[in-house]
Amino acid sequence: MAPSGWTGGDQQEWLQDRNDSAIEARSQGKYSAWLIALFHDWFLRWPEREKLFGPEVGTLTPEQEVQLAAAINHRQKVSTRIYHLPASHAGPSTSAIRAHLATGKASRAPQPREVFCRMFYDQEKKAVVSEELAAERELLGRTLTKSEAMRISRGRIDSMFQEASVEIKEQVQERVAEVKAARKAPPPPEDPSQVRTPEEYQNAIDGAPKSITENMSPVARDTGWCFTVIGAGPSPRHGGAIKSFAYVVWQPVSQTRELIPI
Repeated sequence: MAPSGWTGGDQQEWLQDRNDSAIEARSQGKYSAWLIALFHDWFLRWPEREKLFGPEVGTLTPEQEVQLAAAINHRQKVSTRIYHLPASHAGPSTSAIRAHLATGKASRAPQPREVFCRMFYDQEKKAVVSEELAAERELLGRTLTKSEAMRISRGRIDSMFQEASVEIKEQVQERVAEVKAARKAPPPPEDPSQVRTPEEYQNAIDGAPKSITENMSPVARDTGWCFTVIGAGPSPRHGGAIKSFAYVVWQPVSQTRELIPI
């Protein structure tokens, strides 16, 4: 039997639900800030410390600190693999990444703090976070672990959101509402002669990988092969610009499906 992979429970779905926000953050040059938010939320929900040493562990030994840092580093690498985009890709397709999330139902919309981070985490705010990290390093007299840096950075970003003006919070809520509305787009009409709206076309694009998975997963499982389905065409979400993606299905080792913008 093939191994179940490194994720457990709803972790894979949790990561996939953030594909759209990953592409948006990268296109806005805010991917690093987005990763801080992702890691913070992940380790709050699934603490690596408790997984390694149990919920009753006290102060860690130096050896345990090294072990924990290595585990966190590995977890961060594998948890972001699904969001990887080639550096040479000039126009990442949001529709392609969103398509990987399709389940036939509206997927999770980003939380207000996540949207705030993508919209308003500018150079000035980055400098504030950097100063706080530098002060903590000086206080401790050592380099911060990744988990410590993530905790401090995320805490400061949370404070920035709480202290934001009413106008900024309204903009954030409007953006959250827009995303929720987009994910409730109606399905394509049953009558092929009926004129379809851009929203209906986009909904069909977003749902394509579900059909690909349903049809190709049994073939990948039975043959032990890896299969790639390439799609390209006009994207309503991008004003009719041509976008493309490659949907990879393979199961002999990791039972994983991955969407790769091309």
